[in-house]
Amino acid sequence: MIWEDPIVKETRERRREYAAPFQHDVDAIFEDIRSRQGREGRRVVIREPRCLESKPLCVAEEPGGRYKTKSED
Repeated sequence: MIWEDPIVKETRERRREYAAPFQHDVDAIFEDIRSRQGREGRRVVIREPRCLESKPLCVAEEPGGRYKTKSED
């Protein structure tokens, strides 16, 4: 028998109830949340996506040598 957390169960039930009128469409749910923020007088911040630089996680000092992590730099 699997133990079920009552708080998790209630949270999932509430989420299903909230999503049902939107046919569980994530974009529609997001728009509803965003419109609620505006109606409640909260400041809505829209930021442009950032490009992330790709950096190696570690670099070998020499071929076949020990790898050095960023924290060891």
